[in-house]
Amino acid sequence: MFKRFLNTTARISQESHFEQITRNGYSHNPSAIPPSSDPLLGYLTNLIMKDGKKARAQSHLKKTLTEIKTLTANTTEPVSLVRNAITMAAPSFRLSSSKKNNKVLHTPLALTERQRIRLAFQALIKASDKRNEKFLHQRLAREVLAILEQQSDVLKRKEEIHKAGAINRANLVQAMLRR
Repeated sequence: MFKRFLNTTARISQESHFEQITRNGYSHNPSAIPPSSDPLLGYLTNLIMKDGKKARAQSHLKKTLTEIKTLTANTTEPVSLVRNAITMAAPSFRLSSSKKNNKVLHTPLALTERQRIRLAFQALIKASDKRNEKFLHQRLAREVLAILEQQSDVLKRKEEIHKAGAINRANLVQAMLRR
C-alpha cells in the first residue's frame, strides 16, 4: 500500500488554518482542498508540471479536486477519492523484455510505491486526454470518477498487464537463475 501517502488527510485537517471566504455570493472553503503539504498532492503536482510551471500544475490539481467535489455533490472528500482511484489503477509490476536465443522473454518486475503511483497517474492522464471535455481539470475529475465506478480504460490496461505477467511468470525463475 502507499504508506507514505496515506493517512495524511487527518493530519492536514488538524493543521488547517483557513477561514471561510465569501466571494460573489459563493462560499468557498479553502480547507476543503488540502494544501500542497499533502505528499500525494505534491507528487501529483510534480507529475502534472510542464516546463517548471508549478503554480499552473497546482491550479490544475486544485480545480480537479473542486470539480470532483461538485460532481460527487460534496458527499466525500476529493483527496480520498483520488487516492482510491490511483490505488485501483496502479499496476503491481511491469514487464521487462530481454532477448535470449533470438527469443524475446518478458519478465515481470515488481514496482516501488512511487513507480506504481507514477504509472497509474500517467495512465489516468492519457485516458483523460481521450475525453471530450475542454479543460484538463474536468477531464481528470471525470476519469477519476470513471475509475472508481470501474468503467475506465485504465483498469482494462492494468488487467492486461497483470494477465501478461501471470502468463510470463515462469520467465521470472529463468531470469533469476541467469543472475
